[in-house]
Amino acid sequence: MLEIPMFWLGRLGDLHPLACPEPGVSNTILSQMATNVSVSASETRDLQGFRREWSLEEAYMDENDVMLFEAMYQGIIHPPLRIIDPLKKNRFRAAVSAATKQGYLNGGNDSWAPDSPGVMTIRVNEANRPAIEFTSLGDEREVSFQPTNSAGWNVTQEGARWWPNGMLRDRVNLVHRPSMVDPVLPGETVTVTFNARIVAGSAELGILLVGQDMTSTQGDVVSITGATWSDYSITYTAPTDGSVVGLVPYFESTSANSLDMRVSYAQLESGSEFTSYAIGYGAPECIISGMSAVSPRYPLVTAQLTIKEL
Repeated sequence: MLEIPMFWLGRLGDLHPLACPEPGVSNTILSQMATNVSVSASETRDLQGFRREWSLEEAYMDENDVMLFEAMYQGIIHPPLRIIDPLKKNRFRAAVSAATKQGYLNGGNDSWAPDSPGVMTIRVNEANRPAIEFTSLGDEREVSFQPTNSAGWNVTQEGARWWPNGMLRDRVNLVHRPSMVDPVLPGETVTVTFNARIVAGSAELGILLVGQDMTSTQGDVVSITGATWSDYSITYTAPTDGSVVGLVPYFESTSANSLDMRVSYAQLESGSEFTSYAIGYGAPECIISGMSAVSPRYPLVTAQLTIKEL
């Protein structure tokens, strides 16, 4: 595995490193809105979410390198693809990294999905939540802010699970939806961290290790028992043979009575320990939406790629 942070692109379980883009990378965050126009011509816009778009240049490639990008662009390698962006170290989705909302997919939850009979709630401005703090690189100011929301889980059944990444395709056999799996590279060491506290009862944070066929095996767990906000981390090193393509975090109730717990922020990052918090999403599903090429030095080719998050 290369030590230098790189962009990776490809299908989940078959990611390819990108050479250092030249002269750099354009990374745009686009807001997605629905616009409604009334009979009086006034407009109302509903914010539906955000998507990112990358524009980058891969220079002086040979025929085989170009062929790989063409295969991704033309659908010979079926989308969706995954991009790992080294400029966004937190690979969790934004809705998971900040525990801000619960989305829906085909009538089910695509984030923070509780097993029945559990209930998930969004809590606003809960007291004593930890602040995100850092020192500004420009003028060395001390900056501090708090995400407005946190997530809560209430359940009365021991063994019930709470899925931050959303619903599994098959909970009985632990078969996962690819879009809900966070990618891990062969031989890579990653650290999963959740900031959480227990109001009543007890719980565990665990990870499931996902293979090429989207089935999973049990990974490590850590107990969550404290009433104060604390960071709980699990570090994992993937096998070098690529048999594990990603992981899925979960919480499990270990309380014989009712469990009431809270989660503030979360992070999945490359490395053996939790570092300063960053907002996700560093590994979204995407497509190559545009590709053009020139040959500044025959037979080598320079390609301009536009990559859009799905």
